[in-house]
Amino acid sequence: CASAVGIQPGRIVPPEEHFQRYGHLMQASAPLNLWVAWNNGYLRPGDLVLLYTQGAGFIQAAALLRWSLPPAS
Repeated sequence: CASAVGIQPGRIVPPEEHFQRYGHLMQASAPLNLWVAWNNGYLRPGDLVLLYTQGAGFIQAAALLRWSLPPAS
């Protein structure tokens, strides 16, 4: 999904910071990944954020949003 819209690999939360630590949590992976990105300094106010997750079977969800919170302290 990220490569399809031109997001560079360095702007994606790597698996060792999300999946390898928490496992696959189905649709809950998207908000958890957002929290991990914010907590690890990937997000700055004004960033365009793509959330995508796949669940069981044909269930998928995606959202595109503009980030507005300051970096986590």
